[in-house]
Amino acid sequence: MVERAQEANLLHGLIVGQDEVEVSHLQFADDTTFFLDDKEESWRNLFDVLDLFCTVSGMKINKGKSSLLGINFNMASLEDKAGRWGCEVGSWPMVYLGMPLGGNPKTISFWNPVLEKLEERL
Repeated sequence: MVERAQEANLLHGLIVGQDEVEVSHLQFADDTTFFLDDKEESWRNLFDVLDLFCTVSGMKINKGKSSLLGINFNMASLEDKAGRWGCEVGSWPMVYLGMPLGGNPKTISFWNPVLEKLEERL
């Protein structure tokens, strides 16, 4: 549904890399991460697609485990979107699936969560 919405120009992901690939979402197991531009229409359309998905599938999104994060994004706008969606505003850096995201990998402290996880398993 997200890909169809993207093909219909209803939402736009982020353009990344030298080949300028548009990335709107990534999925791992039962997690989905969305990447959107800052246009209000894209956000509104994504929320509509997600609501439609829930209606059609009978599944529910756990908004208590969901968060919105922005990069160079107006905090008031992000808080407004999170409030309308019913989730929290996250912050950078963060840990996702035990791996740090959004920090500086050149600093030693960036790798502390990874080292702690390895130590636990050893």
